Amino acid sequence: QGNQLNLKNPTGYYLTIAYLGRNEQGVLPGFKTVIVAPFSTVITNTGSYSGSQFYLGYMDDYGALRMTTLNCNGHCRLQAVEAKK
Repeated sequence: QGNQLNLKNPTGYYLTIAYLGRNEQGVLPGFKTVIVAPFSTVITNTGSYSGSQFYLGYMDDYGALRMTTLNCNGHCRLQAVEAKK
């Protein structure tokens, strides 16, 4: 939606979004780490980037940055990530 991205957390856990970019070469200008509370939505600024593909990095339980690609159209829903067995 314009230069904003809605990040919805449908889980019962806090999500720390530490990276948001159009590629893996750097974060979008002005992006700051956000914490998305359980069952809530956070709006973050995407600057002048208006594409529909984003690279998103979240912090896992061990403090590691996990990268994923989001294809969205203004509103992205974060899916729960299954733990590796």
